[in-house]
Amino acid sequence: MKCEEENTFKPIAEGGSCRRIYTAMPDQPRPAATAIEYRLPAGGRSAPHSLDADELWFHLGGGEVEIVRSEQDGNLSRIRLRPGGHCLLPAGCVFGARELSGQEAHFGCVVVPGYEDAGLQLYTARQLLQRFPGSWAIWADFMPAYTYETDDR
Repeated sequence: MKCEEENTFKPIAEGGSCRRIYTAMPDQPRPAATAIEYRLPAGGRSAPHSLDADELWFHLGGGEVEIVRSEQDGNLSRIRLRPGGHCLLPAGCVFGARELSGQEAHFGCVVVPGYEDAGLQLYTARQLLQRFPGSWAIWADFMPAYTYETDDR
């Protein structure tokens, strides 16, 4: 999710593209908060991943998006977001998103404390199967082909 503060949207590892629009206290070892504008293309997916910080998503417009999020008890929840909706993705939860209605979706995302590359964890199919053995069918819908290891298939 490395995005520089600029006008250009850049592809990110999770899927979709973003541009950083705000960094609070950038002179600190870790910013107090960061904000991005995020786009998920029509039919696009955000691969299952986690952050070491809370992330708030605000649906600004476009297509409906489903987010699957792991809960502290290991169960999964499904969240549907339409324009005007929002959700919290707590630090450490595993989550993925997919666009459902065939329209690019636009979000504002705020990470507190601020996003750092070292705090991003992308998951392979094998890791998700080990962590959520009873929920593999759900996660499989969020897995882009590149997230599979050769022996995961």
